[in-house]
Amino acid sequence: MVIQRIQTLYLLMAAVLCAVAAFLPFGHLVVEGQGAGFEFTPLCMRLADAADYTFSWLCAILFLSAVVAVIAIFSFKRLKCQTRWAVASVVLLVGYYAGVFFAQSVASGTLDAAFRVKWPLCLPLVSLILTLMAIKAIAHDSKILRDANSMRLRD
Repeated sequence: MVIQRIQTLYLLMAAVLCAVAAFLPFGHLVVEGQGAGFEFTPLCMRLADAADYTFSWLCAILFLSAVVAVIAIFSFKRLKCQTRWAVASVVLLVGYYAGVFFAQSVASGTLDAAFRVKWPLCLPLVSLILTLMAIKAIAHDSKILRDANSMRLRD
């Protein structure tokens, strides 16, 4: 018998944070010599109301990470499978940060601008930490089940 424990809350909060981060701007490019700056969102980089570059793949990575976290929640009866889903979510979030770094370096290189970070960029990082905490809790549950099975076999 497997009981859902604290990892469910960790994975649920991670999924919600990823979904919220998909809609919030995570950075700002300040072009030297111009008063206007570009705002980075996971969907696009925009100046005023016009979208100049599209980054829909960043938004897709965040939504995919949220979906994978929800799948991990519902696979609680198979702890190895739940761990694999959580690790996949971690890999997606690391890939998201690699994508953000790539997108901002390409955009700032072509525009000769400085990148300023906004607070929503930390939401996927908090989601990553929560997912790692869930993996640790899953490992703890797995150990509890192994110990319980060991005690049952001795009797």
